[in-house]
Amino acid sequence: MSDAARNPSTERLLLGEFGADRPVPIKRIPVMQFAIKNLSILAYAQGFTLWHYRAGTAPLRRVAEKGFFDDAADMFAAGDMVLVSAIEGGRVLFVTGTEGGNVVTAPLT
Repeated sequence: MSDAARNPSTERLLLGEFGADRPVPIKRIPVMQFAIKNLSILAYAQGFTLWHYRAGTAPLRRVAEKGFFDDAADMFAAGDMVLVSAIEGGRVLFVTGTEGGNVVTAPLT
């Protein structure tokens, strides 16, 4: 197995079932890192921005991790919301802070 296949942050391995106890690799999909071209503004009013982010192959759990949006920290403000579209579904994230160039999000509950 390659180093990339063992590192879930760079590559995700989709597994199929072969028998009851042995998964078989079906396809390797590179996991996307943050891409500014996939971030867009849907609405803006009174200092609040509603964003959309197309995650591509990045799983929802990766997009929700602290630091995923750090490259765009100067664009976000606390209180913004991000609608995330990923291959396994969608999620709404609430921006809780952007101090020191770090974007911190929490799931909208």
